[in-house]
Amino acid sequence: MVFIVEWFYALFELSPLLAIGVVAFLVTLLTNVVTKYTTDQEKIKRLKDEMSDLQDEMKEAGDDPETMQDIQSEIWPKQKELMMNSMKPFLYYGIPLLLVFGWLSQTIAYQPINPGEDFAVTAFTDDEAPDLSLETPSTVQNTVNELYDPGEDQTATQWTLRANQSGTYNVSVVPEGTDQSYSHQVLVTDGYGYGSPHRDTQDPMQNTYEHRFRRTTLSPPQPGQKPR
Repeated sequence: MVFIVEWFYALFELSPLLAIGVVAFLVTLLTNVVTKYTTDQEKIKRLKDEMSDLQDEMKEAGDDPETMQDIQSEIWPKQKELMMNSMKPFLYYGIPLLLVFGWLSQTIAYQPINPGEDFAVTAFTDDEAPDLSLETPSTVQNTVNELYDPGEDQTATQWTLRANQSGTYNVSVVPEGTDQSYSHQVLVTDGYGYGSPHRDTQDPMQNTYEHRFRRTTLSPPQPGQKPR
């Protein structure tokens, strides 16, 4: 499994589009092979043909309610049987696919934060919440501190940071005048992968804090955001 992961990372560094294409091909191959060998294809084809014939009969029946009801009573059992046969392969590849997509979401859903690149830490708070400061390790540079109004009775404070070496860094958002702090780990790596880019917290005063950790900087404020 480790070899497969390393092979995928190497392929992704060569060409992200090619890596996604290979994953899509392997997933399609897996589902087709499992479907072929776990279902009775002749039976499925026969059920589809019979249902198609019955649907043609319904069209010919026109406004005859009794005939249409009789035909529908024949269609429903066939539809149920067809659905049961079609769902059978999912019992075999459903969980593996969920694991694959879960791994992909933790690997390539977001761009990684690389050494020497700026990344943003944005804290969204209620308007009533106190001002915020950010505590970072000495090896992490804090280059920008911005305050803007995203609307919806919120205030957003954003810091642009940079770490020149790979590693996992602990950053803490601190409401001024309180003894509270909200810490989060940020992964900086030369390869692929990232820590959780989002966190919600709530302090004892019921002020809501939403923290976002992204490679993309939101400076200057986006359209519709009012500078403060």
